[in-house]
Amino acid sequence: MNKSSLFLLLLLIFVSSCSKQDGEAVATCIDGVQNGNETGIDCGGDCTPCTVT
Repeated sequence: MNKSSLFLLLLLIFVSSCSKQDGEAVATCIDGVQNGNETGIDCGGDCTPCTVT
């Protein structure tokens, strides 16, 4: 394995470990799931306001 491949592998491991806390996925405003403090799916709370339809 060359240095570039090793660097990319370590970077991938680091990035994937930063996206989780205590084995749980971090809530985001673009994951298609109502989580965190959202009041709807990917809206409300810390996300953009939910549209009324």
